[in-house]
Amino acid sequence: MPQSSTDRAFRLGRLYYPQYPYNLQHQLKAEAADDTGQGKGGFERQRAVRLEDRERREALLSWADGTLRLSAQRPVKHYTAHDARELAMRLKRPARGGPPAQTFASAAYMRRFRLRFVGAVLRLIRENPTAEVGLVTIIPRDWRIRGRDLPTIKPKQYLERFRQQLVRAGLKEADGWLIAFLHGDYDPSHDTYQLHLHVVATGGLVPLIRQLNALPVYRRGDPTASGFVRQPIRVLRLKDPERRVSYYLGQAFWPSKPSYVQDGVWRRHPRRQRIPNPRLAEWLMWIDRQSFSDLLMLRGCRLGDGTLMLQRNASRTA
Repeated sequence: MPQSSTDRAFRLGRLYYPQYPYNLQHQLKAEAADDTGQGKGGFERQRAVRLEDRERREALLSWADGTLRLSAQRPVKHYTAHDARELAMRLKRPARGGPPAQTFASAAYMRRFRLRFVGAVLRLIRENPTAEVGLVTIIPRDWRIRGRDLPTIKPKQYLERFRQQLVRAGLKEADGWLIAFLHGDYDPSHDTYQLHLHVVATGGLVPLIRQLNALPVYRRGDPTASGFVRQPIRVLRLKDPERRVSYYLGQAFWPSKPSYVQDGVWRRHPRRQRIPNPRLAEWLMWIDRQSFSDLLMLRGCRLGDGTLMLQRNASRTA
């Protein structure tokens, strides 16, 4: 049974409101377009997330009315019109300026979550400057799923698969901490989702993750086949921490990225678009049922006293 609306997502009161040096409202600023014509946005504004939640409500209500429920592919059967309408009501802006509903389906809630959680991660990084921080994107080949199968996906099981891979590689003896965030994007060309992980890690955990490249699931495969990933495990050094950490550990939505073949190689369009309906409404109902522990994994650090803190003797736990 899905959790009640009061139990979903994450109670924001578990983390203090971030101080100025760790506050994305002050530290994450919009940047002008570079030579490639790509600009970078700042931290989202209240008006923007309210408009986004309005768009999401309309998608859910259209799905509930049957306008969007049928698609060119087989429709999902795990949600009802009642589910869609109930979530749409919770995404409605609260009267008298109250807090948004506690659900990852709400852009307004995710703005508050990103502010506090990313702020806590930035504080953890800066209070432990001797630890070199790596950013890792992990895209296992077998984490590609059909659009109609999303309702059956239990993200915690995917995080556990990753943890077990690390355990077999030597996690119990490795020093450092990591935070893994399960994310995904949608390919409308093939009606598939590609699940993947964004990881912020330190110490001996980054080279440990690199060892996973030897596993069959992280081999590149055939570049002409759909689902081809050029770098199944990509490691970067941390630069521009406010922007990078907020991207890796707190994205507020899953994008739609069509696929195509160019020069005999399967590729994904770099532009991030909104997931088209009816999959948008279905994704909203799915993400609404996820909790913090369903989407994020902590190792070597923990939530406590209103912030994130190192977990002592982390090298002896897994």
